[in-house]
Amino acid sequence: MQDQDLQWLLEQLIGTAELLGQQMTPTAAAMLADDLSTYPRELLAKALARVRTEHTGRLTPKAILDRIDEVMGRPAANEAWALASRALDERETVVWTSEMDDAWALARPLAAEGDMVGARMAFIAAYERAVRTAREERRVAVVRVSMGWDAKLREVAVQKAGERGLLSSTQGQEYA
Repeated sequence: MQDQDLQWLLEQLIGTAELLGQQMTPTAAAMLADDLSTYPRELLAKALARVRTEHTGRLTPKAILDRIDEVMGRPAANEAWALASRALDERETVVWTSEMDDAWALARPLAAEGDMVGARMAFIAAYERAVRTAREERRVAVVRVSMGWDAKLREVAVQKAGERGLLSSTQGQEYA
């Protein structure tokens, strides 16, 4: 991050904390800004705006990181499971993150055998571990498309992914 972006981030953090009813020392703001400085400014702006409009508690790194994940298209574990489990049907096209794809690779054999409870438990554990690692390494979400064979279902999945901001219109046309 350039100096002007870092200054912007510091101001955003202090202002957001104030709007949530708390004081933030310059030291705390600098530490938090350092933790967040690897993310693109546009992503941070969207995430902090969501914190200001959705969050009701104290400003914490987790509150911000949760919104960053959501803005990037990295859903919470239960939502990720709901999306990933659709991949059991080979007609379906699934637009998901690399963490979801990797967790599904672990859970799929259990699901294919009919053990949906075991598959869900394995998926959620693997997904949460992968997301935690991605956060620690400050990696942005990588969106992947698992192509199903049904063209109509593919069109719907790609359209929904575009609406959620996971795929650009150019990327969506590649799968149409």
